[in-house]
Amino acid sequence: MKNEQLSFWECEFLNESENWTKNTCSCPAYLKYYICKHIIGLAARYKLCSIPLEAKNIPLGQKRKRGRVAKLKKALIVQ
Repeated sequence: MKNEQLSFWECEFLNESENWTKNTCSCPAYLKYYICKHIIGLAARYKLCSIPLEAKNIPLGQKRKRGRVAKLKKALIVQ
């Protein structure tokens, strides 16, 4: 049975330009670091902070190729 208390994350966001970092969220990242991607995303959406172009230009990653992964070399063989 899944815990219903943490199945949805709730962000409490006050639209204040100087204190947008004081907002709260119930996600695990916020509970550990006191900042999360949800708060940063809402601040960027309401134009309270700006995302640098260097961060926007980083590629997110590539999809894995189809098929089985190639067999790996043995880790404990000394050459």
